[in-house]
Amino acid sequence: VGVLAVLVVLVSCAQAGQRVGRPLELPGWVGTLQEAAASLRIINSYGLFATMTTTRPEVVIEGSLDGETWETYTFPYKATELHVAPRFAPPLHMPRVDWQLWFAGLRGRCQNTRWYLPFARRLLEGSDTVATLLEENPFPDAPPRYLRSRLFLYRFSAPEKREISGDWWTREEQRAFCPTLTLKDGELVKARLP
Repeated sequence: VGVLAVLVVLVSCAQAGQRVGRPLELPGWVGTLQEAAASLRIINSYGLFATMTTTRPEVVIEGSLDGETWETYTFPYKATELHVAPRFAPPLHMPRVDWQLWFAGLRGRCQNTRWYLPFARRLLEGSDTVATLLEENPFPDAPPRYLRSRLFLYRFSAPEKREISGDWWTREEQRAFCPTLTLKDGELVKARLP
């Protein structure tokens, strides 16, 4: 058992070194052992964030009363406003909707995200419960008539640009995440804008 434990530690260290770009100087037989162990899937870098990306797709949700002027919904821990720095979520706190919107962006379209359409419906209904999930509700008096969501690719701003503009993020619009929606006779439908 001790020999097996040493081998697992060696192969794990070799993989960890490769992950961070600092390969360890290990004997050639460790690489051979690593290749053999890879097929067994017992020593690997599996994890929710085994590889971090330098960009992030974000869904930006906007509401409108008239179909012409759009107001953005903001969330406490989600990248939306370019000038707002990333926030730290305290331990044991899961900003669930913010987090799920990030994963929705990774899925690319609202049709691939089962919970999104019911969420959009509740925003159009002006649900007080859903409003508590927001950083700020741009429609505190009455819900919007229309709701659109667009997919953007966010990147951190370069430090020298951040000093000039004050923006933490840059973003590039990719496409609509979901068609523009409205409620018709209490049903969620694709909107025809004026």
